[in-house]
Amino acid sequence: MVIVAPHGGPDGGIALSMNVAMPAAVAMAAFGPLLVPLVGRLIPTGIGVPGVLARANVWHGRRRGASIAAPLIVLVGLVIGNAAAGASFTASGIGELRATIRADLVVEATGPIGAAVAAVPGVAAASTETLVPATVTTGHGEDEESETVSALVVDPASYAAAHPGSEAVVALSGRAVARGPGGDVPSHGTVRLALPGTDLGTLPVVASIAATMSGGANLLLPPGLVPAADLATAPTHSFVTIDPTADAATVRSALAAIGTVADVDDWLWADAEARASTNDKVLLIVMGLGGLYALIGVVNSVVIGAAARRREFAEARVTGMRRGQVIRAALLESWAVTVSGLILGGLAAGATFVATLATTAAVTGSATLDLPWPLIAAVTATALLVTSLSSVITSWSATRPAPVRLLGTQE
Repeated sequence: MVIVAPHGGPDGGIALSMNVAMPAAVAMAAFGPLLVPLVGRLIPTGIGVPGVLARANVWHGRRRGASIAAPLIVLVGLVIGNAAAGASFTASGIGELRATIRADLVVEATGPIGAAVAAVPGVAAASTETLVPATVTTGHGEDEESETVSALVVDPASYAAAHPGSEAVVALSGRAVARGPGGDVPSHGTVRLALPGTDLGTLPVVASIAATMSGGANLLLPPGLVPAADLATAPTHSFVTIDPTADAATVRSALAAIGTVADVDDWLWADAEARASTNDKVLLIVMGLGGLYALIGVVNSVVIGAAARRREFAEARVTGMRRGQVIRAALLESWAVTVSGLILGGLAAGATFVATLATTAAVTGSATLDLPWPLIAAVTATALLVTSLSSVITSWSATRPAPVRLLGTQE
């Protein structure tokens, strides 16, 4: 998937990259009995007796350590990997749009505002785009498929001027459509297009714009194709270029009487966050539940492991170690195993990072990686806290009986 992702385009590359973490995490967890002791031995645990005992237990308790680390590997690989990939694709899309939008301001309003924006003194150019929901039907008979898409009603010449690289749209006119940067519709041939309450019939696709990382409208429609009643209440935005000789503040104030005015960069971030909000909420729910189950798995592994080590703890105490030293050794061991799990999970997430960098570079020409450092810190702190508390509580409970009682009991 890492190799194929850069060749999948915006949609395929994103999907493949977001799925890399799962097999990578499973592979790391499967090799846990081999990898956890090797990595754990590199984690400093101190030079005292508890530290030496902790390192020895990490090395010899391979399966115990692997069972604790496995949920952490999956947790870190999936949560960090997918969160970073999502943020990176969003940032890459915004950077791509900013490089391909020639405008200074964005005006948002409802209904046809193109004439009013163009009439403002100091406006050198404006591309007014109205968003309307649409249903596209392709194929015939058993192969017929219908899909809900987003369509933009644009002035072809103004759109091409504001979006360099979309010059093919200039040919759009009359009863025809063009495939927009959102893709998901045929790049040639014909489509049957329907708006809420209006069936526009079968229309030819006369132009196509390359799909972008940020997506966007699936179809571009020329003026006059959509009934005026459908445009009256539709959301509209206008990319405005200010005349260099005009006073920018005065122009902005005049545009504010038409609608909400924002800088292009601010508008791009707000638009990207709005379009990604649903996916982010789904990811939050899925990853939140996954993280909860992973932490429950860690606690179970620590509790079960400590319960089976009562005799081992007793043997350590009769050799001269105090109860506190035994508990400390167990705590240091859990830290080493936890850090090992976090590192291996980070390697699994790293596979997603590689796919993300390759995909963004292939699609936009610039490799982008946006790491969620607050989330990384939160996952690390939570994992260490949960394993530490579980280890201390279970080892304290397991060492409550006198060691001679445990050693004198046949198990």
